[in-house]
Amino acid sequence: MPMDGLMLAFVAKELAGELIGARVDKIMQPGRDSIVIALRNNAKNYRLNISANASYARLHLSEEKSENPAEPPMMCMLLRKHLLGARLKNLYQYDFDRIIHIVFEGMNELGDIVDKKIIVEIMGKHSNIILLNENDRIIDSIFHVNHEMSRVRLVQP
Repeated sequence: MPMDGLMLAFVAKELAGELIGARVDKIMQPGRDSIVIALRNNAKNYRLNISANASYARLHLSEEKSENPAEPPMMCMLLRKHLLGARLKNLYQYDFDRIIHIVFEGMNELGDIVDKKIIVEIMGKHSNIILLNENDRIIDSIFHVNHEMSRVRLVQP
């Protein structure tokens, strides 16, 4: 089934109902283009799978345990640094598009409470997972897009 704007609206609503308020327990990156976030909410464990795969980009809950590489990739380490222990504050679809914003509330290095975001773009071969800081500036992304790849947009730290 294609992941269009309407389908994603229902997915976002269902995920938000289950996950808002959940605490981030663990973050894994089993593949080059996928992230798994282990969350705990109301004494239940959840595994949020986010994939930017060109053929099967998706966002869903799963009970499947995934194999992790011995050495975590840089994106995984950055996500752990910024999101471990944070609470999922909001999860919503952006303008009925194939873009999901996942907002986390956590602490920065100074102990201040800040919001960080994961932007999930589900757009076929242009799919991406982007981590933003409290000022909505890009910290990192699964796929970097430079001027040679696209004259329209730039996705780089």
